[in-house]
Amino acid sequence: MKSTPNIISDKEEEELPLVKCGGLPKVITAVCRYIVSKRSMWELKYDFIGILKNSLYCGDLEDFFIWMQSYFRSCPDFLKPCVFYLPIFPPNYNIRRRRLLRRWIAEGYCMSTISAIAENNAETSFEKLMSLSMIQEPPQGKNLPGSGINFCQINGFFHEYIMSQPKEDNMVFAIGDDNQSEQYTGRHLTIRSNWDRSELIEIIDFSRLRSLTVFGEWRSFFISKKMQMLRVLDLEDTTSGVSDEDVEQIVDQMSRLKFLSLRGCTTVSRLPTSLGNLKQLETLDVRHTSITMLPETITKLQKLQYIRAGSTVPSTESQSIQPGSYRLPKFHRHQFISAHLGVKVPRGVGKLTGLDTLGVVNVAASGGNAFLKEVKNLILVRKLAVSGINRQNIADFVSAISALSLLDSLSMRLDKDEKGALCCVNDISEPQEILLMSLKIHGDVHNFPAWMKLFRSVGKLDLEVTILTQEMIDTLADGAFKCLRLCVKPTEDGEHNFTIGRTWGLFFLQTLEIDCSSTFLLAFGKDAREKLEVLKVHSSSGAQISGLANLKGLQQVWLIGSCDKTLKEDVERQLAQHPNEIKPVLKLEDVSSPQLAEHPNEIEPVVELEEESSTQVAEHPNEIQMGSNLSCSSRDSFSS
Repeated sequence: MKSTPNIISDKEEEELPLVKCGGLPKVITAVCRYIVSKRSMWELKYDFIGILKNSLYCGDLEDFFIWMQSYFRSCPDFLKPCVFYLPIFPPNYNIRRRRLLRRWIAEGYCMSTISAIAENNAETSFEKLMSLSMIQEPPQGKNLPGSGINFCQINGFFHEYIMSQPKEDNMVFAIGDDNQSEQYTGRHLTIRSNWDRSELIEIIDFSRLRSLTVFGEWRSFFISKKMQMLRVLDLEDTTSGVSDEDVEQIVDQMSRLKFLSLRGCTTVSRLPTSLGNLKQLETLDVRHTSITMLPETITKLQKLQYIRAGSTVPSTESQSIQPGSYRLPKFHRHQFISAHLGVKVPRGVGKLTGLDTLGVVNVAASGGNAFLKEVKNLILVRKLAVSGINRQNIADFVSAISALSLLDSLSMRLDKDEKGALCCVNDISEPQEILLMSLKIHGDVHNFPAWMKLFRSVGKLDLEVTILTQEMIDTLADGAFKCLRLCVKPTEDGEHNFTIGRTWGLFFLQTLEIDCSSTFLLAFGKDAREKLEVLKVHSSSGAQISGLANLKGLQQVWLIGSCDKTLKEDVERQLAQHPNEIKPVLKLEDVSSPQLAEHPNEIEPVVELEEESSTQVAEHPNEIQMGSNLSCSSRDSFSS
């Protein structure tokens, strides 16, 4: 493969310094001075830190760099490897939080102690780096209020600073990076999308590698027999090319793997039986692949803590998929409420008693009630996702999850029986209330009040209902939800009216998301929720929204889909007249873009159709300050 020419567009050249400044006022000022004097940003692309340290045009940053160096030297021992690990990911790249945490655990940077398990210690390190602003929340609403910090980004300046450190401190080396160093040895290799084949074959010492992360196109020669010490293999960001034969070779040659991610590798359709030889494996992520069943040998992996599998399809397409089927459709972007297509798991999965996360499992295809009996043995499971829940196994399913005292996140898909009837809580003789933090129910939710009685304490709720009635709204009023998502199916007359006021309760609600393909009116009364920050509406046509001025805490309104011009203009008018001094922002997401439709990320990029002034960035109130106490939520939904 030919190397990518060293050419950047005018837009990239303009944005690059701002990204690398990381929002630091002193650095921004110095870069501006340099650009004005030199009238070129080309050198900043390859030697950003070196220019800031040595250029006469940048002003005096000596004290700033002395302070930075002092801080990194005094960084706590438990945190330092986590910091120097961050440049594996490019600046401005949205990193799934649990992906980063699971990698830290696999590398041994966050281990279990007497007082806390490894996952909790990783959460502590994550929150510490958030408070130091080394990692930050991404823009464009990736993390919605009430849903936790599911995505983060490494601060651009810290990325540049870490990569500029001496070889003995810098654990990461990148192939194809803009500021690529001359070192070709280290513990963590990241291959960017503009890699050069000659650099890989001749120079790199693969025997020292502990992790390999590939961005862009995959090639089979990335695998080497010398990679026997590899602990982490992360192929989530490969765009194409990973085959079943590659996976078999990986498993055979990398017996010490603790973390294996094939997430989004749609050309992979099976896992080899030799997977059972990876005795050290802790994390297996094969989500959004073509894998429909896990091999029997997986039950030998006693150290497994995290299994993610299955695919996601829009609810409209999922209706045609028969219960118990593990045929996966073409991988594509899922819509708001989506169906989880689970995989078949072998008998004996109950032996994996160290599991923290398991999903998505097709219960009906995996032995039904026999599988659910084994679930009761998984006493450490905190996150569970299943499909294939039907009238025959609903009672055993509720019994099984009632036995999991640590369970806090549940996602389930309900199947119809031969007569087209969905399973219901009424099929259970004596349902018990189940304590959860996050709940997703896919498939038409019948007997709505009964379901809510079963899961009254949920903090994040994601439901797919046939008709949203006033009775259902009244049922939700007692909930302590922070994030509520409703997918409403069309009615015969094709109209829905939602009036939200004091009768709706929901005093803690921060995010409300409604998906309705029918004509509907969404009205907020004068006594509407003051804490509601984000409103997301999915609609094809004929939607009306009124009373936005009554939402005192409103920050963002999202219109998703092919909304008509009248709705857009009306919402813009209401937001312009909003009583708050800082007006809420209108964002439009175009779901018809072919690039978005094929995007491999679980949460796709947002197309913001409105223009935003570049001065908003420079005037942003946040200032990156080392040691600042920024609060963040460490809980994520199972969707990540």
